[in-house]
Amino acid sequence: MLQGMESYCIRAFAEALEVIPYTLAENAGLNPIEMVTELRNKHARGETSAGINVRKGQVTNMMEENVVQPLLVTTSAITLACECVRMILKVCAIKSSTQHGSSRITVQLHW
Repeated sequence: MLQGMESYCIRAFAEALEVIPYTLAENAGLNPIEMVTELRNKHARGETSAGINVRKGQVTNMMEENVVQPLLVTTSAITLACECVRMILKVCAIKSSTQHGSSRITVQLHW
């Protein structure tokens, strides 16, 4: 189990990913809090194929529904999102250091 700063980073990353099912449910006209809570509960019980079925308006087994996506699509999207965040943090760090007259780059993260 991770401890210290690594655990905070992993937890923040996981919380950031939670916006995906939340947005999916919200855009489908479902209650996003109920859907994400139910999805989280099913995943905690080991139902790793559970997902939000927007047609049925409930959390179902995505494998049984034949709703699959190539792994490359998901990993590419997550990689691109992470690269965007890193770029934004670098720009913020550079802007912050030039505003304070420092040549040193510093980053302050606010949780």
